[in-house]
Amino acid sequence: MDHIAAMVVPPAQFQQPVNTPITLGQANIKNDSVESSKARESTSFHVSHNTSMNNLALALSSQGKYAEAEKMHRETLALREKVSGKEHPDTLTSMNDLAQALSDQGNYVEAEKMHRETLALRRRC
Repeated sequence: MDHIAAMVVPPAQFQQPVNTPITLGQANIKNDSVESSKARESTSFHVSHNTSMNNLALALSSQGKYAEAEKMHRETLALREKVSGKEHPDTLTSMNDLAQALSDQGNYVEAEKMHRETLALRRRC
């Protein structure tokens, strides 16, 4: 097992101390700053939270609870757009899932519109 640890943990001479500037070309970057750590934690929470919401919406839909699923898909989509942006793959997945929930309820016109918008955004990315 020691040989695995040696592969994962680099020798001390290669480790960069925390909060030591790293120069990359003209840019100075702080390694593991407190602010970036908090931002990563916040983003990680939102991603996990949004994934759980989306999974719940899919479970509701599987049970035939389409109106409740649609509401949850709309909330998930709004949060994903806010956190990740409109063109992020997770946001586009939420758009597709909402379109399917609309289709499941017979709202084919709105579902088609959402599917077309999703497709157009995927083609741009």
